[in-house]
Amino acid sequence: MKLMKKSDWVAISAFLLVLTVISLWCIDISISAMLSGGYLTNGFSISDPFKQYHVGLYIVILATFSNFLIILHIILNDSVHKEEKTIGTYEQTQRFEDEPAKRPLVSKRLQP
Repeated sequence: MKLMKKSDWVAISAFLLVLTVISLWCIDISISAMLSGGYLTNGFSISDPFKQYHVGLYIVILATFSNFLIILHIILNDSVHKEEKTIGTYEQTQRFEDEPAKRPLVSKRLQP
């Protein structure tokens, strides 16, 4: 199974954002049809404005929740990878006590 990269998640999130905008448009035209007492002729399979309104609401809710989960996944994966990178570096760094004494303990002016 192939692991998804961050760019893949961003592309899915952008698609869900477009889906959210389309759903909001469906809600808009459904409310207009409800207020005018008509029915929908926008090319969708549902001509009842009440059903179209609720379908739009459900899609907005699902897309928004999915986008939230994707953003949370990206943030948590970044923090996990940062922790993994920093854990290995502490063991490899040289400690202060292990450094060879390069500087004299007394300045040159005070040395005999």
